[in-house]
Amino acid sequence: MSADIEAKIASAIERYGLLDGVKSVLVGFSGGADSTVLLTFLRRVGDIKVYAAHVNHMIRGAEADRDEEFAREYCRKLGVTFFSERIDVPGIAKEKGLGIEETARNERYGYFDRLCRENGIDAVAVAHNADDNAETVLINLCRGSGLNGLSGIKPKRGNIIRPLILCKKQDIVAYCRENGISYVTDSTNADSSYTRNYVRNEVIPMLKKLNPNLIDSVTRMTEILGEDENYLASEADRHSFEEGRKALSELPAPLLHRVIRSECEKNGCHPEYGHIRGTAELISSDVPKTGISLPGGRLVCDRDSVYFAEEGEDEGETELNHGLTETPYGTVFVTEKGENADKIAELKNIYNSYIAGSFTCDIINRTLTVGARHPGDSVKVGRMTKKLKKLIQEKKLTEKEKKNTAVFRLDGEVVWVPGICVSDRIRPVSGGNTEIYIFGEKKR
Repeated sequence: MSADIEAKIASAIERYGLLDGVKSVLVGFSGGADSTVLLTFLRRVGDIKVYAAHVNHMIRGAEADRDEEFAREYCRKLGVTFFSERIDVPGIAKEKGLGIEETARNERYGYFDRLCRENGIDAVAVAHNADDNAETVLINLCRGSGLNGLSGIKPKRGNIIRPLILCKKQDIVAYCRENGISYVTDSTNADSSYTRNYVRNEVIPMLKKLNPNLIDSVTRMTEILGEDENYLASEADRHSFEEGRKALSELPAPLLHRVIRSECEKNGCHPEYGHIRGTAELISSDVPKTGISLPGGRLVCDRDSVYFAEEGEDEGETELNHGLTETPYGTVFVTEKGENADKIAELKNIYNSYIAGSFTCDIINRTLTVGARHPGDSVKVGRMTKKLKKLIQEKKLTEKEKKNTAVFRLDGEVVWVPGICVSDRIRPVSGGNTEIYIFGEKKR
């Protein structure tokens, strides 16, 4: 049994590259059987500096204090640098309106992250095993998870590594018994009012009546699904909202959904499946301008552009017709060349300032709009297609000026950004047939 457990830990480390480039590791050390085996094993790995961190969640009173003292003494015997922290998880959970389990996890990983930053530690090793993985898969299944959730606990995510992920709980406990390794037991593990404990204590034993090798079967399934998920994720990484709505709508649904999720998470949004599916439907629809509210932000589809609206930003485009139109960028007046001279003179007397342009564009049967800059915007200038973002950067505008930059579009194509550029498509000429004025604040 000892050789089997050690072989599985070594296999996980090699297969998933858990210690590649790692010179120091912080072990999340509760004092339970799993983390004790993990710490003991890693302590014997050459050329790796090992630290241990224990969190007293202040949930179990004297028992939690006992665990903390056990962890401290065990590390003293091993000669491992020991860190500990007492965190009032129940109090924080109540204050934030979160569950005990979620709060404990957040606070624990936050503490580990701080220790790594303060001490220059490369990785955090946690003791999730194959049984934990099966529990997670079943919980995700009940929640209607997709392929990513059914892939289970990732052996490596960022600087978090899980060397015990291929080891079964019963084998870990047997390993401790055979090698005289002491550990502590958390009495709350028997409390099935917690979701994970219910799955562990009630659901899995019933499923094992159908398949005694359930844990091995789930481990095999997650490895297969994990490979599929990694492939699809790598394909999705080749795409972004910069490609535009038409190109995105041509992607297969599995890729489009992953692109949406990835782009959302980059922008601080955390969508559920319904949000992702709704966003995909909007991208693929023929509605020129639409949007959807997501947890943490709002996504806008405007003709071929897909982007996230910033807080307080005008999310759409204001359509312009001949005459006056009030817009977030000022009062816009569109007129034929040489006409409405009296009206223009009147407006100049009313407003403090104005910007004017004379163009060859004819907006009859065309859609002329003004709105904010979109990610990926480009414009044809001097027979070259240039990124609007770069042209604006070259002007060295302030953040306020950038935010107030008006972008005029003809049939969705950028044609004029006052003070920045004019598209070749409507380049101004002495005989231009359309004039556009943007008037600023009114005079007092």
